[in-house]
Parts: sequence; C-alpha cells; structure tokens
Amino acid sequence: MAKYNRRICNRRRKRKNPKPNYILTATSLIFITNVMIGAYTQQYIYAGLFALLTVTSVAVHSGDPLVVNILDKLVIFAVFLWGLNAFYHKWISPKSNNIVSFATLSTCFFVIWVYCYGYICNKYCFDPDPVRSNIWHASMHFVGSFGFYLMLLYIKYK
Repeated sequence: MAKYNRRICNRRRKRKNPKPNYILTATSLIFITNVMIGAYTQQYIYAGLFALLTVTSVAVHSGDPLVVNILDKLVIFAVFLWGLNAFYHKWISPKSNNIVSFATLSTCFFVIWVYCYGYICNKYCFDPDPVRSNIWHASMHFVGSFGFYLMLLYIKYK
C-alpha cells in the first residue's frame, strides 16, 4: 500500500534536523485565544487542552524534537476527541443550528484534508516550497482555531 501511495502522489520525504520556523511559531500563538474563550465559557478541559496545544505547537515549530512532535500529535488528537464529543452531545439535537454545525464541520474537514492528504501527497503543509507550505500550515492554525471558536460560543449561547 505504501508503494502505491508513493507512486500516485510522488511522495519523497526525508527527516532532517529542521530549523525553527518563526512564522508557524507565531501563528501557533493563535491558540491562546482558544484558551481565553475556553475560560470565558467555563470549558476548563478545553482551555487546558488548548494551553497544552499552544505550548507543544510553539515547541514543535521552534525546533521540532521528535518527542515534542509526538506529544504535539497526541494533544491534537485529544483536542479532536474533545471536539467530537462536544459536537455529538451538544449539537446533535432538535435545537441545533444547521449553519453553525455545517461551518464547524467544514473547518474540521478542511484541517483534516490539508494535513492528511497533504502528508500523503506532499502538498499543502508538506509542499516542497517552504513559502507555500507555511501559508497552508498557518491557514490550518487559523481555520482550526476558528472552528473551535464557533463550537464553544455556540455551546455557550445555545
């Protein structure tokens, strides 16, 4: 299967010692606003997860040690699971707002597509052109953060 994917997407990846990426380090700080919104809406688990995500994301983009990278992926997965749980319990109801639900799901699918498909095919965040990959990765930070804003604020004022 891996050979098949490499042939289709022309995937070439070598792990190098990455240099700090100051643009992505700065865009990782957008997650601080998620921490503040989580505290405001009294979703303390959410605020704690996004505080961890902020720290691990800044650390990964500052130098990318393998252990921090793995920890970052685990925190991202925990945030995703929390969001999935919140979406299921708070939004799947007769009173749910279809527009907000669609917008939140769209941001989620955008982030998953840009990261997973991009990883498989060396596109988007994993584009060989560093400027293009930084733009996609930064947009992934902003869109993902915005999706969680929608979720939290909708839960708060529902």
